[in-house]
Amino acid sequence: YNFSIYNMKKDTKIYLILVVIVMLIIAGIFYIKNNNITPEEKTMKCISNKAIMYSQTTCVHCKEQKEILGQYLSLFKIIECDKTPELCIQITGTPNWEINGKFYSGVKSIKELADLTDCECNANINVVKNSSEVCNINNTTNNCTATAQTICTK
Repeated sequence: YNFSIYNMKKDTKIYLILVVIVMLIIAGIFYIKNNNITPEEKTMKCISNKAIMYSQTTCVHCKEQKEILGQYLSLFKIIECDKTPELCIQITGTPNWEINGKFYSGVKSIKELADLTDCECNANINVVKNSSEVCNINNTTNNCTATAQTICTK
């Protein structure tokens, strides 16, 4: 049997052409979407793929850390230790970051997280200066209130 587009029925040709057009449109959408990623989003996706944040819903510094992550918060795996304490046995305070099997406590800037995860820190992203403030995991009050200074760096 000799396969040729010329031997196909007219309806089959039309369906084949429509399938090819739809596939090209879908491929084009994926190409455009992946090429329109901002430098900030590229950095945040890289960090979020390599880091886990341990948090508590009542922790002021955890809230501060989440604010630093901003619109990219949903990219991150965040374990709330007051809701799932069985996942936080090794955690002594929050916020705490697990990166490559090591733990880093305290509020971290985007630059610090990029450095710890070996991700390139692209463009201007709001970051917080070094802050070693940590809310004790057993602290049931909200008296853990030190704030960090926000800066913008490359």
